[in-house]
Amino acid sequence: MSRVDPTLAFLPWPLHLPFSFNHCHIHFPYHRHYILFIFFLMITPIIIILILLGMQYKKWRNNFKGLFIKHIIEKYYPQFVYEPKSTIKLKDFTDSLLYVDYPIRGYKLFLTEDMLGGSVDKTNVRLAEVHVEADDSDADERDSYVVFHGLFVISDFNKNFNGITLVLTDAESKLGKLGRILQKFADTVRHLPGEPVNLEAPEFEKEFRVFSTDQIEARYILTPSLMQRILNFKKKTGQDIRVSFLSSKLFIAIPTKKRFLEPPSFKKPITKDQIESLVQGYIAEFLFATSFVSELNLNSRIWTRE
Repeated sequence: MSRVDPTLAFLPWPLHLPFSFNHCHIHFPYHRHYILFIFFLMITPIIIILILLGMQYKKWRNNFKGLFIKHIIEKYYPQFVYEPKSTIKLKDFTDSLLYVDYPIRGYKLFLTEDMLGGSVDKTNVRLAEVHVEADDSDADERDSYVVFHGLFVISDFNKNFNGITLVLTDAESKLGKLGRILQKFADTVRHLPGEPVNLEAPEFEKEFRVFSTDQIEARYILTPSLMQRILNFKKKTGQDIRVSFLSSKLFIAIPTKKRFLEPPSFKKPITKDQIESLVQGYIAEFLFATSFVSELNLNSRIWTRE
């Protein structure tokens, strides 16, 4: 009969078992199960607490966006409506053709929130934060990658387009002339709509490549002034923006690393001194998101609808 080690006498009797049997080198078949039972007994409360905290944070986040941020937008920009749970549709994203040059087998994940809709002077605007992942059509296995994360914009352009014009990031700006050669080959394989457009604007064409189904219309839209404004907007954002013109709309993809209109940490209470800083921060984010209207001079109405 096994004897309990005196040093374990302070433990309750059930906890003696693993130690007493091991001490006497007697095999105890339930030893492993016992340890697993103790492990799950200890870890279960932690899991429950994390789940409850996650639910509490989600509720707090939704309330903060739906009350505090919504109030700021309504107060300072009453011409806009902010709907944190409203979304851009996947069809809007695919119809823009902004990432038609990507090797996409199928969209794996499409997340969107923080819809802003309204007008900047004469220009109607819809925008939201969008995150898109897709399966790679060039991979043998179903590898997925992030296609886009940032602000996706749909804006009125005050002109009915007969064709499709795409302004896409040029690899030469990062990879040099070899990058452009490889990119041209990839564009040919992937059958981008229309043909490459030569705009005789070296600075612009170093940063962007343009495709259009209507060469004349593309040159009519992309005036020297607008090309310079697109260049300036890219420099201002510091991102590889993409622009498309179709169906009387202007579509813009602005990649961002920072989340849009996010609340502060809920671990600490918000003080009165922080409120003004938060308000100014959200106003700055709103102005950044809608700055393309003034940057691209969309309110000038130099184009007319036909």
